[in-house]
Amino acid sequence: MKLLLLSMMLLAAFSMVADANEIKVGDVYPVKEKSMEELIAARIQSADMEQKLLNYTKTFEAGITIPAAAVDKEYAFTPWYVLQEDIRDQNNQVLFPKGFRFNPLTKVRAPGRLVFFDETQVDWVIENALAGDHLVMTSGDVYTAMERLKARVYLLDAKTHERLDVSAVPSIYEQKLNDFHFTVNHYAF
Repeated sequence: MKLLLLSMMLLAAFSMVADANEIKVGDVYPVKEKSMEELIAARIQSADMEQKLLNYTKTFEAGITIPAAAVDKEYAFTPWYVLQEDIRDQNNQVLFPKGFRFNPLTKVRAPGRLVFFDETQVDWVIENALAGDHLVMTSGDVYTAMERLKARVYLLDAKTHERLDVSAVPSIYEQKLNDFHFTVNHYAF
């Protein structure tokens, strides 16, 4: 008896679920907006998008021209920074005045080695870069370099160039254990 009652209840429940797909509450109208997929496809096919992608690619081919290192050289470099404005606390009291000079490496460690190179030195990077290095290209086609290196490659910007005084490529900036400066190595190329 219990089995029969349970079977009937399950049958009734399944029939309600089947009917629920056909229940309409209020008026139903067709969707008139295009799907997101259609909108993206139309945008990609437009000439504007093609030109934007071309311009975007060209920005990755720019950069800063830095001469190739003539000789192997190693030296210490401290990335001094001078504040451009006062640093104030929550009570508007000056903690560090404009013009205050400090070395950021006394407060934080560099995230790893920085390897600077240009597009003619990609083979050198393949041979000399280590896993975890931050690869920074000074000029050339970054996208092609990323494909060849199978790694993320950053393009050197003017601010980083000025702060780190990158003067020759290829070069490696490394903060060694317990040092508050970079050890810079230029490699003759």
